[in-house]
Amino acid sequence: MPDALPPALLRAPHRLAFLLGMLSTLLLFAAWFAELASRLGPHTIIPVVPAVMAHALLMLYGIFPLFMTGFIFTAGPRWLGTRPPSRMRYLLTPGLMATGVVGWLLGLALGKAGWW
Repeated sequence: MPDALPPALLRAPHRLAFLLGMLSTLLLFAAWFAELASRLGPHTIIPVVPAVMAHALLMLYGIFPLFMTGFIFTAGPRWLGTRPPSRMRYLLTPGLMATGVVGWLLGLALGKAGWW
């Protein structure tokens, strides 16, 4: 997988984490827009949990950790005078976090469709 990414993304840990954070942000903006637009009709998209709670959880556990991970993986080793994390660690961690955001949104969508 690391070979498939542009070399500029692999030069520093914050680049990949910030990119995934921005993509997650855009995805959440689209989901939130769809939720607000659906309120014009009889049904909402996010009935599984209150929309305010879904928004708060996705911001707190979805977007902010990606940006903080990128910042900490980049600035933390400099401040502490230690070696930076391996590329595999800073590829895997933000990737799993972004996968969690997509999974959460899929769970909300499947819950609306009556899958559970």
